[in-house]
Amino acid sequence: MALTFGSRYPIALQAVTIFIVECIIRKNLNFVTRTILAATPVIAVIILILYLKNGMFETALVRDTQLSIWLSPFYLMNSINIWGYAFFLVPIAFLFPRTYQERYNYTFIAWFIVSLIFWSANTVNYQARFVIQYTPAVYFLTILAIENIMRINLGLSGRDKGTGVRSI
Repeated sequence: MALTFGSRYPIALQAVTIFIVECIIRKNLNFVTRTILAATPVIAVIILILYLKNGMFETALVRDTQLSIWLSPFYLMNSINIWGYAFFLVPIAFLFPRTYQERYNYTFIAWFIVSLIFWSANTVNYQARFVIQYTPAVYFLTILAIENIMRINLGLSGRDKGTGVRSI
């Protein structure tokens, strides 16, 4: 999370989103404290290095932070060109109740939704290269959709009886 802070692209928002969701899921004050204590010196070093090198600190280009409440359909219209046909499975993942039963999935759901909204709200700069930042979330949701479809076809309940181990 701290390393994204120094990026020239505004991906710190995505890292903070993941951090907040993980804090809510884990409900562990020790996790929050350790993360903040570890991130603070890294952020300070990044700011110091960039300030010494450039004489100023700037985390994002101005054109990447001009946002509007009107979302652009650019990333949805180009989703097949960007992620391939696998993107058709992402909305399907949201249809299954099992997607919302496992707390681990919420990190990827939030990562995908916040990133897609943020980049679609950008008023000036639409480039397919920005989606690399949340491509792991897209493919996780794709795999989750495939797993849910397989469970329906195979009639699996989610956990093997007696073992407590997840099955695919």
